[in-house]
Amino acid sequence: MTWRHSRRARKLRLALVEILGSTCANFDGTCAGGLEIDHVNGRDWEPRKMSSLGRVNRYIREYESGVALQVLCKSHNVRKQRTTEE
Repeated sequence: MTWRHSRRARKLRLALVEILGSTCANFDGTCAGGLEIDHVNGRDWEPRKMSSLGRVNRYIREYESGVALQVLCKSHNVRKQRTTEE
C-alpha cells in the first residue's frame, strides 16, 4: 500500500469515528487506548485480512447500509471480544 492509500485510509477512518461520536460508547472513566470501530452485533469478516483502506471502505459501506457500528476504546473493545468468545 502506498503512503497515499494509508493517508486516505486514516482520513476516512477519522471521519467515520467523528460521525459515530468520537468517544467510547461505554465511557466510564476507565477508557484506555485508542478508539476503535466496533460492530454492535458482531461481524462475519476478518478485518486483519484486509488493507487499512479496504477495511475502512468496508466500514463506511456497512454504516451507509445501516449496520450498527459504534466507537469503543481499545480496552472496552477487548473486554467485549472476550465476553462474546466465552
